Amino acid sequence: MPLLALFAICVVLNTIPSLVATTAVVTVFALRSGVDDAQAVVVGVAGAATGRLLFAHSIRHGSGRLIHGRLAGNMAYLRAYVGRKRNATRFLALLAMAPVNPALAIFATAGALRLRLTPIVACYAVGRAVVFGWAVWTAGKAAESLERVLRENASPLPLIAGVLIALTPLVLATQIDWQTLIEDRRIRLLPRSRPPR
Repeated sequence: MPLLALFAICVVLNTIPSLVATTAVVTVFALRSGVDDAQAVVVGVAGAATGRLLFAHSIRHGSGRLIHGRLAGNMAYLRAYVGRKRNATRFLALLAMAPVNPALAIFATAGALRLRLTPIVACYAVGRAVVFGWAVWTAGKAAESLERVLRENASPLPLIAGVLIALTPLVLATQIDWQTLIEDRRIRLLPRSRPPR
């Protein structure tokens, strides 16, 4: 069930413009939901790629219905021009593979210009697999390290040592003869009081 939820969330986050990073969602699912790291990465990549494909198709079909007049003629010219340039799809595919990329712009352009989506989505999936895998692995290592530090320092001795270290300057400050320090500019400890006889 968590894998289906992860897939659905990744599809939605990549179909609509969103401020939530899919990488963060995949990482949280890998760490919190009892989902295997590799499963989280694969399902996250599948969801992200599916969402971007749906976004590109919605732009492709929506642009034909919403764009009219001179803008439609301009888009048709640009579509024909890019259609003669085989490198446009390759360029967008390579750009989609980059760890940090303008995915929304890439897929909007590919959809509006009716470029072949398969190589762009495939390269995007490879790039997301690397990014999601790295994020999940890094977060897992950080969580293990934090857990180990907390486990190793679970004894009260480090806490007591920390309190003693924090109190040391205060204890020293109470032992200084402040009148001598201020008036004579000399540091002197207060004389010990002798018990009455």
